[in-house]
Amino acid sequence: MSEGCNFCGETTTKLLRCGRCNSRFYCGSSCPKEDWPAHESTCKPQNFVLRIVLWPQAIVKPRITRTLSCPSTSTFSKLHEAIQVVFDWSSTHAWDFDLFDYSTTRNRVNKRARGEPVLKIKDMSIFKDHHPDVPTRDSAKVTLGKLLGSKSPDRTIHYNYDFGDC
Repeated sequence: MSEGCNFCGETTTKLLRCGRCNSRFYCGSSCPKEDWPAHESTCKPQNFVLRIVLWPQAIVKPRITRTLSCPSTSTFSKLHEAIQVVFDWSSTHAWDFDLFDYSTTRNRVNKRARGEPVLKIKDMSIFKDHHPDVPTRDSAKVTLGKLLGSKSPDRTIHYNYDFGDC
């Protein structure tokens, strides 16, 4: 535990942690606000809480969901493995992730229509080809923190599993 407030140095038994990175301690609500300009560049989330909804367009009563807490340093390959475990699947099908960014979309109805992803994340040891119009990255090399690090409520990741390959 910290000796005192990371901003003003006050020692108290009731220190508050930075809500994003949990690595800095503060004595009250004004210190984090005043410290933010200096702390912002080093403040990184340690974990992402991801809500996974199984085929939300079709399965609605009841919705099948799982919630995962994943380190920001995890790769998308590791996220795939975690999803396999929480759904009790056997990882026998092809899979990939699509990243959608709706921040540039004005019409919210397009969120349901999906459109084209801005990025595909694949297991490059299996998939050598890629979509000519969509950038593709290797799931073993891209971390969650790299793509989700900036706060963007308009970013959505779609996990695609079983393309009818078996």
